[in-house]
Amino acid sequence: RLAPQVAERRAVAEAHLAQAATLARRAAILEDGARERLDGLVSWAPEVHKRAAWEQQDTARGLRREARRHTEAAVHALHAALALDPEDPSSRRMLVEHHRRRAAAAARQGDRDAVSDHRAQLRVWVEGEDDPWLSGRADVDLSWVPEGVRVLRTPLEQKLRRFRRGSPEEIGRAPLQAVSVPEGPCLLQLLTPGHHPVRLAVMARPDRVWPEAPPPGRSIDLPRAGAVPDGAHLVPAGWLRVEPDPLALDPLPAVHVWLDGFAMQTHVVSHARYLAFLADVLQREGPEAALRHAPRWGTGPRKDVLLYRFDGTAFALDTDQLLTRSPEQPVVLVDWHDAMAYAAYESARTGSSWRLPHELEWLRAAGADLGWAFPW
Repeated sequence: RLAPQVAERRAVAEAHLAQAATLARRAAILEDGARERLDGLVSWAPEVHKRAAWEQQDTARGLRREARRHTEAAVHALHAALALDPEDPSSRRMLVEHHRRRAAAAARQGDRDAVSDHRAQLRVWVEGEDDPWLSGRADVDLSWVPEGVRVLRTPLEQKLRRFRRGSPEEIGRAPLQAVSVPEGPCLLQLLTPGHHPVRLAVMARPDRVWPEAPPPGRSIDLPRAGAVPDGAHLVPAGWLRVEPDPLALDPLPAVHVWLDGFAMQTHVVSHARYLAFLADVLQREGPEAALRHAPRWGTGPRKDVLLYRFDGTAFALDTDQLLTRSPEQPVVLVDWHDAMAYAAYESARTGSSWRLPHELEWLRAAGADLGWAFPW
């Protein structure tokens, strides 16, 4: 007798979900259009030039809100159907699919509390199924790693806006396929005798296999011991997947691209290291060239106050200034040309090839693809 009423409420839920999907598609079109408009403008462009894009964004936000209301109404209708018939398989399946989608979206955004909320709902409606979101585990696949490489997993936990490492555990030797590990951020360390350790940062989620395999013709190199210069950190090759930062003024669009490995100096360039660079330029090219690269400050386009003391023969820290009290403080007030000249000096001094990192390399080195709003 209840079957028609259950079917009626399920039909209401289906209608709401269909409407929510339509609204979400319209919002996505508007958001893409707004992004294209704003990408063609500098951030300081007059407001009148940005207004049309902002209006598109406002409309898209309204559509997203309306879509959420339809989704909430669909969930309410499904609960009503299940109140009449708790065993209705179609209503249970629709609820389970909804909470799986929402859990996956929350995981992509790094919202672990929302993941826990949807997981709690799944526990109510999933019975007798092997649901990955209920296990709290994820699969690791390293079938493409050379045979015999030891693999250690180290969990990461965010404290004081930094990742803190837990205790490492060996999960096996490559090649490994579908090895179950606890979900969440972790380091997978690849160890083989005579080679530099390779650490893969992974945000393991139940809905996917991690890490992603390289594209055809690409691989993750295992450099020989000593190949990574002293004072540098190896950032291995891998996929960079970054969502737009909602807190940024001019956020990058969503990114999913393979980056080759590179080494990045672990510490910022200090005053001591930059003073050594200026001393080298002074010796090789004379005072005029050295002064061109000396940090300066001042107001307006003319920055004519030297940050360092200079007596015509040598540069020295001005320890009376806040920015130069210690030789270990990071150098400041240098421009792109100064940084490029310093990189050339480091290359000549060390015999390694140094350059400035590209923006996507900055993001990967900082761990932006782990899903935190402030990866640094």
